[in-house]
Amino acid sequence: KIEAWKTYPEFLFIEVSPFGGVRTLDRVLYSKAMRNKDGYMQVSFNANGKTVTRKVHRLVAQTFIPNPDNLPQVNHKDCNRTNNNVDNLEWCDASY
Repeated sequence: KIEAWKTYPEFLFIEVSPFGGVRTLDRVLYSKAMRNKDGYMQVSFNANGKTVTRKVHRLVAQTFIPNPDNLPQVNHKDCNRTNNNVDNLEWCDASY
């Protein structure tokens, strides 16, 4: 797959790649993606004067995976919470 960066719909100054990369529009990569206490990768950035933290897998899913049923959660198919490749993610609900 080609690393085709797309603008994140909620914050238009953020771009996301299908491989789980996150960067600003001026192409500065968020190398400070960190693993949170639950094992998920996350990034923090400033938006409207506030620090915003988002999980990388949700950024990838919201940017690249349609969610016509408005499912609330994103599942890692291989159960590896650091594998944020779009092919490894799917929308689901809590019962899944």
